[in-house]
Amino acid sequence: MCFCDIMSNKGNFCVEMDIETYQISLNNVIQMKRRGHSIMCAPLEKIRGKSAAAILEAIGLSETVPVPLDPILEYLGISAVPFDFSEVEDALAETVSRRGNILGMMISKGDSAGILYRKSDSVNRQRFTIAHELGHCALAPKVITRRIEFRNDKKTNDLKEIDANTFAGELLIPEKSLRMLYDETVMPIVSLLAKAFAVSENVMRARLDVLGLNHA
Repeated sequence: MCFCDIMSNKGNFCVEMDIETYQISLNNVIQMKRRGHSIMCAPLEKIRGKSAAAILEAIGLSETVPVPLDPILEYLGISAVPFDFSEVEDALAETVSRRGNILGMMISKGDSAGILYRKSDSVNRQRFTIAHELGHCALAPKVITRRIEFRNDKKTNDLKEIDANTFAGELLIPEKSLRMLYDETVMPIVSLLAKAFAVSENVMRARLDVLGLNHA
């Protein structure tokens, strides 16, 4: 059974990664986490080193609002699957108590990859989780054949997490589109811009701040 068989007919691109591979990888990551090993992302060559702007430009989404993630995932050959992390969190209870709940996970094998995102999260948060994981794949310095990544919901000073968050903001809120909408409004209101781009207000505030745009 491949990932697309459990994707609730969302239409995402299916890669050749079966459930058995996922279960083996999940067991491995639990053991590695318990032993304190570091686990880093195994990005596909197609995304590694690419900026969010370059990816959007390649598939003609630089001016699309909100940015649809399905065409991006299909272009990259990556699946995105909603998932209940309850059992994983129970198995990693000590880690979760320190770092917060699991929001997303990247699983890869060779040139196939899948992102698991928390099924109970809001759509906006799910979108950000997927974009965040893509950021890790794009920003990783080298390809590692197999990896799973956990992302928690607590604030971090980890530069890799901050960079992945920045990438996600750039992917979901392209600068050109944002400036166009920003200039069309008499008084830019974060809530309205966030709704237009299908992101949270916190994500929108952060993007506006990075671009030096005032907001109410």
